[in-house]
Amino acid sequence: TTQAAGCSTVTCYNGGTCNSYTESPPCLCPLPYIAPYCESAADYCFTLQPDKNITKLPVCLNDGTCTLAYTDAYFNCSCPSNYTGLRCEVPVGDEETTEFSTTTITTAATEQTSEQSQISTAVIIATACGAVLLTGGAILVGVYLIRSCRHKKPQIKETITTGTGNFY
Repeated sequence: TTQAAGCSTVTCYNGGTCNSYTESPPCLCPLPYIAPYCESAADYCFTLQPDKNITKLPVCLNDGTCTLAYTDAYFNCSCPSNYTGLRCEVPVGDEETTEFSTTTITTAATEQTSEQSQISTAVIIATACGAVLLTGGAILVGVYLIRSCRHKKPQIKETITTGTGNFY
């Protein structure tokens, strides 16, 4: 069991850690274990996964056979030879045989970690580019103002007085 800091009343099993970010679920679980306390493993052959467009069961279509491989966090669809694809959804011919092919699909958590890493990198790069552009713009404005002040000619006011010819 693992007890994370600030989560003394929550016990998470199978390598899970206490979720101190939100109220629910109480534990963040490594694959294949599921919340609330990471006590049981998910059976991805019988789990809806909308992010993978799996909105109806069975996971493997057209008489495909689903098997689990928890060590790699994958599920496999073994398809009849006349179907292929991640879920045996693509027909390849009309002949009927009993041969099978295997296709592997990763679970959402593996892809989500990669997507989060890519998003974080993009945010850092965008922030750095914005800072460079702002700094460069400020320097250009400063140089322009300094140069325009140096090139101004002083205006001399001349007063001509006509009349008595007396100058004071």
